[in-house]
Amino acid sequence: MGRIASEISDYVIITNEDPYDEDPNKIVNSIYAGVIDKNKARIILDRKTAIEKAIDLVKQENEIVVVTGKGAEKVIMIKDGLKGIKAQEYEGDYNIAKKYLDTKN
Repeated sequence: MGRIASEISDYVIITNEDPYDEDPNKIVNSIYAGVIDKNKARIILDRKTAIEKAIDLVKQENEIVVVTGKGAEKVIMIKDGLKGIKAQEYEGDYNIAKKYLDTKN
């Protein structure tokens, strides 16, 4: 995934998305390992921060940000210690992007 994203994008931000019972750091590091030019990619584990950083990187009108993964979903599935999996509340990619863009206008 990292290789493909870096081949078709000018810049890649890798973030957390439903790790369930897996270590989110292992997941994002595995994706990052496939990135061709490491200078054009970064890991930001906090999804909200990652979306805001992606928006901040836009400098020209013809540039776009593509956020994949969660869309309007309101939870991120994470490990809950020995209890198993739990749904952690999440604002949703769309809402995060819209609110952040509203503050910039």
